[in-house]
Amino acid sequence: MKSKFFGLFFLIGMLPLTALHAQQDSTTLHFSYPDREQMLINQLNDIQYLKLTCTDTLMRGKRFLLLIEEYRNGQRTVADSTNLKCEEEVMEIKSGEKIFLYHLNTCDKLKFDTEADSFILSLAGKLTGSDFTLLTAYPGIQNRHKLKGSDAYSLRTLSCDADERMRVPVGTLTPILAYTPPFQLEQGGASYCVLGTRSYQDWYSRFGVEHYYIFSLLIE
Repeated sequence: MKSKFFGLFFLIGMLPLTALHAQQDSTTLHFSYPDREQMLINQLNDIQYLKLTCTDTLMRGKRFLLLIEEYRNGQRTVADSTNLKCEEEVMEIKSGEKIFLYHLNTCDKLKFDTEADSFILSLAGKLTGSDFTLLTAYPGIQNRHKLKGSDAYSLRTLSCDADERMRVPVGTLTPILAYTPPFQLEQGGASYCVLGTRSYQDWYSRFGVEHYYIFSLLIE
């Protein structure tokens, strides 16, 4: 009887550790858009905005690295890996007669702060002619990207899930967003949501979407 009780106690004691390990393998991202009134104002000014939030505190200290890839006729043409280049720089800072070496890694500014309750990445873009200027604003740094598009392009999640949540693995580069025109329906009209029914790599062959951008996230 004693050995059975000990075995049961051991299994119960191990459950939190197992659950903790599973949580560290993946995390949930939440996506949000402006409210209806603000969205109307943004449309009049050719502005698009999307916010990515992670409230999983087990991700504290991890970097959220973004890769932007351009596709034409089903082929990748350009990859903007600005936020994946995590190289350390050493700067000399002179104070009086003393020189200090300051070690700087810009990717450290892409981290989920160890004191924060959430990590927020905001993406805001403005269309001028065919140029879409996109700002990616992290808690500690802001980057600017130049994309090509039109007023038909939408900055959005890959799928149209009602709850706007996505479970993503940790340590794996995962597609999460797109800047894309819609699929033109034969009976007229257009749909963005139908694109989410297929892999983004098939959007040209299946739906005839000639040009679009894919945003992938690496959490490490």
